Amino acid sequence: MKDFLSQHRVDKVYSYSEVREGNTVYFGWIDGGELNDEYIVISSPSTTKASDEDKQWSSSEGITASNLSHYRKWFEVLTQSSVDDFLTIWSKNKSGLELFQKNKNKSYREGEGEFLIKLAELIKNHKKFSLFGRTYKVILPT
Repeated sequence: MKDFLSQHRVDKVYSYSEVREGNTVYFGWIDGGELNDEYIVISSPSTTKASDEDKQWSSSEGITASNLSHYRKWFEVLTQSSVDDFLTIWSKNKSGLELFQKNKNKSYREGEGEFLIKLAELIKNHKKFSLFGRTYKVILPT
Protein backbone atom coordinates (compact mmCIF):
# COMPACT_ATOMS: atom_id res chain seq x y z
CA MET A 1 0.00 0.00 0.00
CA LYS A 2 2.88 2.40 0.70
CA ASP A 3 3.97 2.13 -2.94
CA PHE A 4 0.46 3.06 -4.09
CA LEU A 5 0.28 6.00 -1.69
CA SER A 6 3.69 7.27 -2.81
CA GLN A 7 3.03 6.72 -6.51
CA HIS A 8 -0.23 8.71 -6.40
CA ARG A 9 1.01 11.18 -3.75
CA VAL A 10 -1.95 10.32 -1.51
CA ASP A 11 -2.14 12.46 1.63
CA LYS A 12 -5.11 10.75 3.31
CA VAL A 13 -6.99 7.47 3.15
CA TYR A 14 -10.67 7.35 4.10
CA SER A 15 -12.91 4.38 4.86
CA TYR A 16 -16.69 4.11 4.89
CA SER A 17 -18.22 3.63 8.32
CA GLU A 18 -21.74 3.15 9.61
CA VAL A 19 -23.40 2.74 12.96
CA ARG A 20 -26.93 1.40 13.33
CA GLU A 21 -29.13 2.46 16.22
CA GLY A 22 -32.54 0.86 15.95
CA ASN A 23 -33.96 1.81 12.54
CA THR A 24 -31.48 4.66 12.07
CA VAL A 25 -28.18 4.35 10.20
CA TYR A 26 -25.47 6.95 10.78
CA PHE A 27 -22.89 6.77 8.03
CA GLY A 28 -19.92 8.64 6.61
CA TRP A 29 -16.16 8.64 6.26
CA ILE A 30 -13.43 8.04 8.83
CA ASP A 31 -9.69 8.62 8.54
CA GLY A 32 -7.54 5.62 7.82
CA GLY A 33 -8.08 2.09 6.69
CA GLU A 34 -6.58 -0.28 4.17
CA LEU A 35 -6.85 0.02 0.41
CA ASN A 36 -7.61 -3.47 -0.83
CA ASP A 37 -9.44 -3.35 -4.14
CA GLU A 38 -10.07 -0.84 -6.89
CA TYR A 39 -9.58 2.67 -5.56
CA ILE A 40 -11.03 6.10 -6.06
CA VAL A 41 -8.40 8.81 -5.90
CA ILE A 42 -9.61 12.36 -5.41
CA SER A 43 -7.42 15.37 -6.11
CA SER A 44 -7.52 19.04 -6.98
CA PRO A 45 -7.77 19.54 -10.75
CA SER A 46 -5.11 21.74 -12.36
CA THR A 47 -7.80 23.95 -13.87
CA THR A 48 -11.24 24.29 -12.44
CA LYS A 49 -14.29 26.49 -12.44
CA ALA A 50 -14.70 25.88 -8.72
CA SER A 51 -15.43 28.63 -6.24
CA ASP A 52 -12.57 30.11 -4.25
CA GLU A 53 -13.97 28.37 -1.17
CA ASP A 54 -13.95 24.98 -2.94
CA LYS A 55 -10.43 25.55 -4.26
CA GLN A 56 -9.15 26.46 -0.80
CA TRP A 57 -10.80 23.43 0.84
CA SER A 58 -9.61 21.09 -1.92
CA SER A 59 -6.06 22.34 -1.59
CA SER A 60 -6.05 21.84 2.19
CA GLU A 61 -7.61 18.36 1.84
CA GLY A 62 -4.90 17.23 -0.57
CA ILE A 63 -5.04 13.97 -2.50
CA THR A 64 -7.26 11.34 -0.92
CA ALA A 65 -8.02 7.70 -1.65
CA SER A 66 -10.76 5.25 -0.71
CA ASN A 67 -11.83 1.80 -1.81
CA LEU A 68 -14.27 1.80 -4.71
CA SER A 69 -16.37 -0.73 -2.77
CA HIS A 70 -16.64 1.80 0.09
CA TYR A 71 -17.92 4.47 -2.30
CA ARG A 72 -20.47 2.03 -3.68
CA LYS A 73 -21.73 1.26 -0.15
CA TRP A 74 -21.83 4.98 0.80
CA PHE A 75 -23.71 5.77 -2.41
CA GLU A 76 -26.28 3.01 -1.86
CA VAL A 77 -26.96 4.05 1.74
CA LEU A 78 -27.17 7.74 0.79
CA THR A 79 -29.49 7.26 -2.19
CA GLN A 80 -31.26 4.12 -0.92
CA SER A 81 -30.72 2.73 -4.40
CA SER A 82 -28.21 0.60 -6.27
CA VAL A 83 -25.95 2.46 -8.70
CA ASP A 84 -27.66 0.81 -11.67
CA ASP A 85 -31.18 1.61 -10.45
CA PHE A 86 -30.18 5.19 -9.63
CA LEU A 87 -28.82 5.75 -13.15
CA THR A 88 -31.91 4.17 -14.72
CA ILE A 89 -34.22 6.44 -12.72
CA TRP A 90 -32.30 9.73 -12.79
CA SER A 91 -29.75 9.92 -15.65
CA LYS A 92 -32.33 11.31 -18.07
CA ASN A 93 -34.02 13.54 -15.48
CA LYS A 94 -31.21 15.64 -13.99
CA SER A 95 -33.40 18.65 -13.28
CA GLY A 96 -35.88 16.41 -11.48
CA LEU A 97 -33.05 14.96 -9.42
CA GLU A 98 -31.84 18.46 -8.47
CA LEU A 99 -35.34 19.36 -7.32
CA PHE A 100 -35.67 16.08 -5.42
CA GLN A 101 -32.32 16.64 -3.67
CA LYS A 102 -33.20 20.25 -2.87
CA ASN A 103 -36.47 19.20 -1.22
CA LYS A 104 -34.89 16.23 0.59
CA ASN A 105 -31.72 17.84 1.94
CA LYS A 106 -31.77 20.87 4.25
CA SER A 107 -28.11 21.57 3.45
CA TYR A 108 -28.61 21.14 -0.32
CA ARG A 109 -25.92 22.54 -2.58
CA GLU A 110 -26.58 23.52 -6.20
CA GLY A 111 -25.25 20.72 -8.40
CA GLU A 112 -25.72 17.97 -5.84
CA GLY A 113 -27.84 15.91 -8.23
CA GLU A 114 -25.23 16.25 -10.96
CA PHE A 115 -22.60 15.10 -8.47
CA LEU A 116 -24.59 11.97 -7.63
CA ILE A 117 -25.06 11.07 -11.30
CA LYS A 118 -21.36 11.59 -12.02
CA LEU A 119 -20.40 9.59 -8.96
CA ALA A 120 -22.70 6.73 -10.04
CA GLU A 121 -21.08 6.78 -13.49
CA LEU A 122 -17.64 6.72 -11.87
CA ILE A 123 -18.56 3.74 -9.70
CA LYS A 124 -20.19 1.83 -12.57
CA ASN A 125 -18.10 2.79 -15.61
CA HIS A 126 -14.97 4.32 -14.06
CA LYS A 127 -15.81 7.61 -15.80
CA LYS A 128 -13.51 10.30 -14.37
CA PHE A 129 -15.05 13.67 -13.47
CA SER A 130 -14.32 17.01 -11.82
CA LEU A 131 -16.81 18.97 -9.72
CA PHE A 132 -16.73 21.23 -6.66
CA GLY A 133 -12.97 21.67 -6.93
CA ARG A 134 -12.15 17.96 -6.91
CA THR A 135 -11.28 15.39 -9.58
CA TYR A 136 -12.50 11.83 -9.03
CA LYS A 137 -10.94 8.87 -10.83
CA VAL A 138 -10.72 5.11 -10.42
CA ILE A 139 -7.31 3.47 -10.16
CA LEU A 140 -7.22 -0.26 -10.89
CA PRO A 141 -4.79 -2.49 -8.95
CA THR A 142 -1.59 -3.38 -10.73
